[in-house]
Amino acid sequence: MQFDECPHCRKRLEIVGLKFGFNGVATVSACPSCGIASSDDSKRLGGSARLMSAMVAAFDMMDELNTRLRYLVAFVIAAVITAAVLRHSLHIYGGLPREEIRVNAMTALIPAVSFLLILLARKRRR
Repeated sequence: MQFDECPHCRKRLEIVGLKFGFNGVATVSACPSCGIASSDDSKRLGGSARLMSAMVAAFDMMDELNTRLRYLVAFVIAAVITAAVLRHSLHIYGGLPREEIRVNAMTALIPAVSFLLILLARKRRR
């Protein structure tokens, strides 16, 4: 990983500002897609301070990944519970047999996945 690319999406960082100080100038960069901002204070710091700032940045990155993983797990659990409630409701209250619900779900899955792939392809072009 280079210093001028985002640790999550690997896109090039954009400079959004400058910090002026007595010891020099530091850049403030942000990722255009993730919105994660970082500051380049390493030129003004000593060796041990640079190591400490690198460790803090690594811990912040791990915390961000943990947050994203928790969000993904919660989303998957909510999707499974929603699907179970819908299937139960359609079977009990709608009077549809389980096999028909399964066939309709699989039929609806093909357009949904293709739509999602088209959206992802458009997002990657930008």
